[in-house]
Amino acid sequence: MVNPIKLGFAFGSLVAIVHIGWVLVVAAGFGQTLVDFALRIHFFTPNTEVEPFEIGRALVLIAVAFSAAFIVATLGGAIWNSFNRMR
Repeated sequence: MVNPIKLGFAFGSLVAIVHIGWVLVVAAGFGQTLVDFALRIHFFTPNTEVEPFEIGRALVLIAVAFSAAFIVATLGGAIWNSFNRMR
């Protein structure tokens, strides 16, 4: 059995930390370089543009990423527990 809420916070925090990393890359001015590199190593021609850093948008990104991951992990934990109760 897992605690779905704890799982939600753990996974949400992990996803938020990854997005904080992305926000820092964009704020430092390396976002476009990183996107271009990632696309090129996957055999794509880069045609996307990373927009300038905005603190408000960055905070929304982190909050939405945490919330979505929290919901997915909490539901996943609850489903996991329901399957384990069936035994």
